[in-house]
Amino acid sequence: MSIGRFKSPPARSEELLEFRYRPLRSSVGIRLAQIHPGSGTKGINITLIEDFVHGGRTTYDALSYTWGSTTRLKFVTCNRRRLAITETLLAALQRFRHESDTVTFWIDQICIDQDNNEERNQQVSMMGKIFGGARKVVAWFGEEAEDSKAGLQAASNLLRVMARYPGMQLNNINLESHGLPKPGHKRWQALGAVLRRPWFSRVWVIQEVVLSSRVEVACGQVTLSWEEMEQLIYHLDCPSPNVSNAIGTTVSLELPFKRINRIRARHQLAGLDQKQDDKTELFDLLLVSRDFGATNPRDNIYAFLELGEHNVNPDYDKDVRDIFMDLAAHTVSSLREPSCTNTYPATLFGPQYTGSSYASEKYFLNRPRREDKFFRPMIMLSCAGVFNQSLSLPSFVPDWTVDSKVRPFCFWGSEKYHAGGDALPEMSLHPKSRLAVCGKIFDTVRLAGCINLDLSEPADAKEKRARITAWFDEGRAMAAGSHSPYPAGMSSFVTPTTTAYDRILRWNELSGVEAALDSSNPTYATFIEYLECPQGSTPNSYHSSLMGVAVGRVSFLTAGGYMGLAPYGIQDGDVVFAALGGDIPFVLRPVGEEFVLLGECYVYGIMGGQVMLMEELPVQDVLLR
Repeated sequence: MSIGRFKSPPARSEELLEFRYRPLRSSVGIRLAQIHPGSGTKGINITLIEDFVHGGRTTYDALSYTWGSTTRLKFVTCNRRRLAITETLLAALQRFRHESDTVTFWIDQICIDQDNNEERNQQVSMMGKIFGGARKVVAWFGEEAEDSKAGLQAASNLLRVMARYPGMQLNNINLESHGLPKPGHKRWQALGAVLRRPWFSRVWVIQEVVLSSRVEVACGQVTLSWEEMEQLIYHLDCPSPNVSNAIGTTVSLELPFKRINRIRARHQLAGLDQKQDDKTELFDLLLVSRDFGATNPRDNIYAFLELGEHNVNPDYDKDVRDIFMDLAAHTVSSLREPSCTNTYPATLFGPQYTGSSYASEKYFLNRPRREDKFFRPMIMLSCAGVFNQSLSLPSFVPDWTVDSKVRPFCFWGSEKYHAGGDALPEMSLHPKSRLAVCGKIFDTVRLAGCINLDLSEPADAKEKRARITAWFDEGRAMAAGSHSPYPAGMSSFVTPTTTAYDRILRWNELSGVEAALDSSNPTYATFIEYLECPQGSTPNSYHSSLMGVAVGRVSFLTAGGYMGLAPYGIQDGDVVFAALGGDIPFVLRPVGEEFVLLGECYVYGIMGGQVMLMEELPVQDVLLR
């Protein structure tokens, strides 16, 4: 009888010891996860090895995904010990492991000791090299859900039709004749849901796909190349950058993929140009991606460190408010630089957005060259203000953890407005986190509207129309109640305030909106939005597209009889301030001898620099807190 050596049964997951990370042996070292063969829901077994970011021996892929919840309640076996991971990562590991071969991935949640901030700082500083060194990046949109497989099948059929008939304009008449679902079909709605999955709004994915020469995307069991996604978005988003709606308002609601891809294309173009070795400014990247999110608020900055020009070192022990303050200080310091050589490429900055995100291609491309060096500090102020902050920050510091509640005038009307005249801007940081800005206090707010035109809240079309109508009625009543002639007439004729109000609407592309509210033929910001909506229904973006810069703003009157638009929340006693060299005035709230920045405002009659010609108003420094 042969007696073999006794083998103890494998330990169950709950009996395994907890995995403990060992310090990396090299400052350029990385960990790689070798995922052993398996299938289905069987337990995941990983061997974690150490390699080098440059000249490493192991070929690997990099996983781009969303964490979802930060709570790690699922477990895998890692180096024969138990390692906790998130539910979304477990689904990704089950999807990408091979039935018979070991596959190697770099995955942030596994390959970085997330509880060691010193290691996180070091690894984040190498993130660009990690993703750039991967054989490919795999973008994981998530498991099949909301009929996503059928939606992606519709996408595949669309690509097939457009490849066969290049240049053809699809509409509700010829869709079905080419074997495609009609508008409003559940397959288009499923595809729209895929293109709005959380992956597309995660700030880290921008760097992850930009720095890789090869990207594959996966949703459930369906896989597409990045180039196929490019073609798909080309057909589903607007063929041209802008769409003119029924009343002539120029708007665009881009799919997030388009912005990500524009940054990627810009980066690749720069890599081909041997003469162009400068990076895009970090601040510019933040403007383009402000509505993207991150689990850790510091990552709203750190996720761009490999893409943008900056002086930031990642530090996860640092208070996020200090990080934002340091970036603001760096931005203000550009005023003291002798020159600024950065240009603003059309391939990076896209059109005006009608949703919560924004960026104006025209602004970045059409500024006079003499203004380059003080461009960003003024934009910084336009993106700041207490109404756009959730963190406790000085009012002049943008809070990059939240999206702006209003569409900045500085992007919308930069070609039309120059309230601060031709003087060079002047601002400087003072002790105790104060910012001195030179300009003129023009007037005091006497009356402000109270209807908050927040169209992002869930509401049916009827309720949104009623809110918009009430907003117009409030402005008209305010204008009608001002019995004095308007102080800034366009000629020698007396201009009533009601006429000024009409001109405010016209200048801000709001004329005719009320007539378009009940339109039986609403316009669509993107082709996918058209495909998703059943005929006769109103797209979700329609009303916010119509209202443009009015969203989040109210009408107001000043003590001197001027009228304009300003952020919801301003009140009697706030002041209008025109900064030297700035395009757009600001509303400030006096606090003792200092001021709190509330936000931008539009005032009819002063947007062309008239305040700077009023000799009775002194030029002075206001101290923002």
